[in-house]
Amino acid sequence: MYSMSHLERGITYAVAGLTSTGKTRLVEHTTRNLRDQGYDAVCFSVGDMFRHLIHHVQPPYDSSDALIGSVHAALKQTEVVTDSAGRVRLVYNGEVVRQTYENGNLSARISTNGQIIYHVDEYIERYITGSFSSHDFRGIDGRERRNAGVLYRTTAPRQVRIDIRRIDEPVACATLSDATIQHDILARDRLEFPLLRGLFEEDINVVTVDRTQANGESDTKISESMAGILVDFAHGKMESNFGTISLGTPKGTPV
Repeated sequence: MYSMSHLERGITYAVAGLTSTGKTRLVEHTTRNLRDQGYDAVCFSVGDMFRHLIHHVQPPYDSSDALIGSVHAALKQTEVVTDSAGRVRLVYNGEVVRQTYENGNLSARISTNGQIIYHVDEYIERYITGSFSSHDFRGIDGRERRNAGVLYRTTAPRQVRIDIRRIDEPVACATLSDATIQHDILARDRLEFPLLRGLFEEDINVVTVDRTQANGESDTKISESMAGILVDFAHGKMESNFGTISLGTPKGTPV
């Protein structure tokens, strides 16, 4: 059993990869697991920021002064709070920003805009990751590594991604066919490919999370392993540059 005191040096880790691979639930479960062990752990979903902004910027989603001005105005009125589970949430005009099927799809339209990404990154660094520095473990889920010490890179087969989308948004997906959900996922993939291409070239301190199931039991088992790796890494039980290891890949499958 490791000491329950704070770490001398906190660890930032990223859960990043394809849309609808359960990134947010994995980082939330991992945070809960670490907190249950007595560590000061928090997490933030970068997607929340784009889901938030899509409601406050006007098309066309180019790099016009008007667009960037609306981004600045929205960010100026956005605050952050940490809930009892360690999830960092955005608050706008007193209301917590929530993920929905609709705003998740719409946000893809601005999530690859270079100038918006710049301002989002600046906000996250100033108000979120900077404030995280005193915490033992800081988890961020999205599509970038963001200089994290450990990267958990998520993938899943087509049907598993559809099932994950249904779990994440059961009400919105209740009347949708698998083909419709698949179409939405593939559209997101095409938009996000430039970001993901660099992510999949990473090979230092990377843990590949290849989802083969979409259920709570799978989330629990994977997040337990993720938390165990983080604790071992933080306490020097693993090499500082351990290369690439795998979670969830069928035995005998090369990484």
